[in-house]
Amino acid sequence: YQIKRYLPKRPDSCEYVLTVSLRLKEDTVWADAGHEVSYGQYVYGSLPEAVHEKRPMRVAHGHCNTGVRGEGFEAIFSDLSGGLVSYRYAGRELIKRAPKPNFWRPMTENDMANLLPFRAGQWRNAGAFITSKQYYDEWLRSIDYRVEETDESVSVTYTYRLPVRPEKTCDVKYTVHSDGAVDVRMSMEASDDVGELPEYSMLFTFGAELEDLTWY
Repeated sequence: YQIKRYLPKRPDSCEYVLTVSLRLKEDTVWADAGHEVSYGQYVYGSLPEAVHEKRPMRVAHGHCNTGVRGEGFEAIFSDLSGGLVSYRYAGRELIKRAPKPNFWRPMTENDMANLLPFRAGQWRNAGAFITSKQYYDEWLRSIDYRVEETDESVSVTYTYRLPVRPEKTCDVKYTVHSDGAVDVRMSMEASDDVGELPEYSMLFTFGAELEDLTWY
C-alpha cells in the first residue's frame, strides 16, 4: 500500500521528518482504539551545519588531561578515563560520568522470538567492557588520543576497542566550539561479520535534578 507524500518544495537547507503511525480505529479485546500498532519514520533533506559565535577560549594541556575553558563553560577530557569527564556550564557540572558508545538495548517479544539475542549477543558486552587502552611494551596506554586545535574550536578524538570477535574499533570525536557548544560524532568500521547490531548510540549520564532534555 503506497501513501502519496505531500511535502512542500524544500530548499537544500531544510529538513523534513515524515512519521507514519498505524493505530487501531476501534476497541479490541486486547487494546483500545488509538493504540499504536506500528510506526515508521524517514528524514528528507538535510540541515546545514550550525554557525557558532567566535568567542575567547583557552586550552590547557596536562600530562593526562586536556582542558578547554571559554565564557561560562569548562570541559575536561581525560586520557586515562578515555572520554569527556567534566563539562561545567555557568558553574554547574552537567555530566556524572564520561559518555561512552552503546550497542545494546532491551529486547522486545519479537526479538526474543526470532532469537536476536542469540545472533547479536556479542554486542551486549561490547559497550559494557569497551576500552580505550592497549598494551604497548608492557605498559597499558590509550590506543589513540588526538587533540586538534583551531582558532574557533578544539577537537578530541578517542579510539575504543570493542570486545567482539573479530575485534572492532570505534572512534568518538568531540568538537568544543568557542561558544560552549559540543559536537559529538561516533563512527565504527563495518561490523556485519560480528552479527546484527541492535543499537548504535552514546550513553550520557546526567544528574537526576536535570529534568528537561531537548534532543534530536
